Amino acid sequence: MPSRDNEIVQVAANFYIAANAHLEGDAGPLLALWSEHVDTLFFDARSRVHRGRAAITEYLENAAEQSRSAPARAMVTGDIMLTYVSGRLAYSVAIEHFQITHEGVVQRAMAHTTNIYRLEEGRWRLVHRAMEPLRLESESTVDHLDRRSADDVDIPVNEIE
Repeated sequence: MPSRDNEIVQVAANFYIAANAHLEGDAGPLLALWSEHVDTLFFDARSRVHRGRAAITEYLENAAEQSRSAPARAMVTGDIMLTYVSGRLAYSVAIEHFQITHEGVVQRAMAHTTNIYRLEEGRWRLVHRAMEPLRLESESTVDHLDRRSADDVDIPVNEIE
C-alpha cells in the first residue's frame, strides 16, 4: 500500500493533468478535484479570492471559456517542493512553471503555490489553493530545486486530525 506522502505526490500530479485540461478550455477535470463542501477557498494569480464551491466553479468555468477563445496557448508543470500529510489533511507546496505561446513567441513564467487537500470518503479533495502572481522566469531562476517532505525540514507542524 502506498504511503500517504506518495498518495499526495500522485494527487499533485493529477492536479497538473487537470490544470492543463483547464488551460485548453475544459474545467471538468479540475472541478472534479475540488471538494463539494462550502469551506473551499481559491486565492488566484490575480490576488482574487473565490470562497466556496459555487464561486470556484463559476471562476474556473469562466476561465476555461476564455481559454477556448484566447489566441495564446498555455501549459503548466509543477515542481513539488514539499508535501505533508497528517490525518485527513495534507498539503503540497510547488513552484509552477507556465509556458505561454502567442503568435509563435514563447514566454515562461512561474509562481509559488500551496494546495491543501482533505480526505473525503476515501479520496483526497482540494479544499484550498493559494497562488502568487505569475512572474516571468529569467535565466537566473534557480536550476536545482530542493524537493523534500515536511518530515525532512526543521519546521514546527502541528498534528491535525
